[in-house]
Amino acid sequence: MEKRYKKAVSLEAFIFLVIFLLIFGGIAMKMGGANMMQTLMATAYELLIDTVFNIMAIAVIAGALSGVLSEFGVIALLNKAITPLMKPLYNLPGAASVGIMTTYLSDNPAILGLAEDRNFRRYFKKFQLPALTTLGTAFGMGLIILAMILHIVNALRSHDVENAWFDANGMAGLVFYASAVATIVLFMTGHKTPAGIVLAVMFGIPLLLILFKEPLTRTWSGDCKELCRITARHSADLHGSRFV
Repeated sequence: MEKRYKKAVSLEAFIFLVIFLLIFGGIAMKMGGANMMQTLMATAYELLIDTVFNIMAIAVIAGALSGVLSEFGVIALLNKAITPLMKPLYNLPGAASVGIMTTYLSDNPAILGLAEDRNFRRYFKKFQLPALTTLGTAFGMGLIILAMILHIVNALRSHDVENAWFDANGMAGLVFYASAVATIVLFMTGHKTPAGIVLAVMFGIPLLLILFKEPLTRTWSGDCKELCRITARHSADLHGSRFV
């Protein structure tokens, strides 16, 4: 197979720099450079702390749940009962249903605690463990995406621009999460991941919308109010001209 080499300096670098400077330069001009950096650092700190401890809690609880279910024979019961369904669908034993339920009701990292439990792993062959983690990751998206969609629908009904479009559980968060999952699935299945500039757009734009949701919401709300005032004025002028 012929090797392909990528140029160290290419058009991609200049395009990225232009987009980067336009986005951050525009935001810095709007809210000030110091305020922009402070917002970035505070938001990054909050996301990091919440995410790390959330993943730790999920992994610990999932591991404890696996131990309890294995001790009292629940996993063995599920393995016997659900294997006829799981085998033709995913080529996995029925015990995989525990991983599906756990990740669906919590989050993707829950499957890691189950996959590392020796009592749980004994129901699987060695080649089935990667499929188990992939299956758990897929079903781990279920409840999260459902909750995000319900959040967006409720925000749109209440005309809440910030929570509908710019919140971490809104449209921006949904796009970011879907992009991350799609990239992970492509990588784990051996397919090519998108190019660097595409990944920058997929992850960068939603993340920027989340980080700067407050100034964006104020700008959006101000533009909408101005548009409503203009529309109302034109409507009043139109009705007035009819009576004249």
